[in-house]
Amino acid sequence: MKKLILLLFVCLSGCSDPATLEGYVMKKDDHRILVVNGSDDYYNAIWLSNAFNEVDIGQYVHVWIDGPIAESFPAQGSVEKVEVVQVEKPKGATLTQEEVLKQLLSSKQVNQQDVIGVKNIEYDGAADVWKITLKPMVSASGDDQEVVLKWKDE
Repeated sequence: MKKLILLLFVCLSGCSDPATLEGYVMKKDDHRILVVNGSDDYYNAIWLSNAFNEVDIGQYVHVWIDGPIAESFPAQGSVEKVEVVQVEKPKGATLTQEEVLKQLLSSKQVNQQDVIGVKNIEYDGAADVWKITLKPMVSASGDDQEVVLKWKDE
């Protein structure tokens, strides 16, 4: 499966027009970002160097990869270009989706050692809460079950 993911990254990295990858910035250190994307059963994660201060944790991004991708999990590569996708704030919400994810990822509710993907983020205006569904890909506890967390919109 990892080789299939890598092959997909390599095939897509030859295209310079459409973004190679899109997903959420889940971690950031020095000049690297961890971008994770996925759906119900399939998630990609890649550490990208040369990201500098262009993006922040919680943002949804389109990424163009420069050069080869290292065979590891998460994969490793270098950024050619990053575009932040502006996600509209839901009506009645105080926080943006980006702010909610950033707050959640820096909280004690998320193990900083885990590599996690975002399955869904939605705002419930009636309850004034965000519902975030996370999928662990690499978990320090070994648990790979989806986690649904609620976050107050404040």
